Amino acid sequence: NQILPIVVIDDRNLKISTIDLVVTSLKAKFGDLVTTVIVDYVNQLIIEGVKTLDRLDWKVQTQLATMLKNNIARKLKVLVISPYQIDENGATRL
Repeated sequence: NQILPIVVIDDRNLKISTIDLVVTSLKAKFGDLVTTVIVDYVNQLIIEGVKTLDRLDWKVQTQLATMLKNNIARKLKVLVISPYQIDENGATRL
């Protein structure tokens, strides 16, 4: 059995295209052993033309989530997980 290491992309300007490139490379090398991608957090991803403060807008986050689902999960056949913070009352914590 081959065990894959956890690959961390530490990039303050992380984009969907960077995740795509890294996961595509890993899939080419390790095939179906690559099954899960964790993105911490969706609101930290960069979309060209979107200002830093606007990344907290739910519409931008929904667009990013859709891009992760379509451009990464479906295309590369991996599970994409992203943590979501809530406070002690169950409300969204930004």
